[in-house]
Amino acid sequence: IERTRAHGDATTSNVIVRGLRVRNAVNDVIQIAANRGTSIARLVVDHCSITNSGDGGIDVTGHNGAIVSDVTLSWNYLAGNGGPCSKGWCGGGSLVKYGVTRFSAHANLWDKNLRRNPSIDGGLVRDGTLADVRGNGVRGYVEGGTQLRDGARGNVVGNFFAGNRPLLTAGAVVFASGNEGGSAASAAAPFDVPAALGTVDRAAVVASAGARPTDAIDTDYRDV
Repeated sequence: IERTRAHGDATTSNVIVRGLRVRNAVNDVIQIAANRGTSIARLVVDHCSITNSGDGGIDVTGHNGAIVSDVTLSWNYLAGNGGPCSKGWCGGGSLVKYGVTRFSAHANLWDKNLRRNPSIDGGLVRDGTLADVRGNGVRGYVEGGTQLRDGARGNVVGNFFAGNRPLLTAGAVVFASGNEGGSAASAAAPFDVPAALGTVDRAAVVASAGARPTDAIDTDYRDV
């Protein structure tokens, strides 16, 4: 999908998005959003490649009290997303905000995005967003790596960080364990999440994240 102002909206429950390649979008690429006033649940984005969007790569957002829950991002490649806009700078890899809970990110590669790798906000959800961030690669960003904030709760386990400010957890309660290149104050025990996914190694994430087979665009981003 070449440069376009359109983006993919997932605004209903029970959706799987798999194997998309989206390049050079002007705005957000994939938006999982409860913006029709109804809460939605059980959505998966898997093995997609999203590069060089002007705003967000994959964003997950509630709206006006409607909640998004049970969302999994797995084995996606998000690179070069976010950039200058009328506000100064906009977007990044993945924003999770405005009423989202039970969010899982597993074995994604966030590569050279502006920020939000991902950024998970705990506001507007009773007891704060529950997240499980496990086995992801985060590198080459401009402003910061993975962020949990504003009452978010979650596990950040077995991720691979490279860069300054790799893991930001101010205002969140986080169980952090086994992360390379990033540390944070840790809760004593992991949060109980349904069917936590297993461990992966860095080489597998770098080699296998994104739409299959890997094309020349993904290869160029990985090699820069």
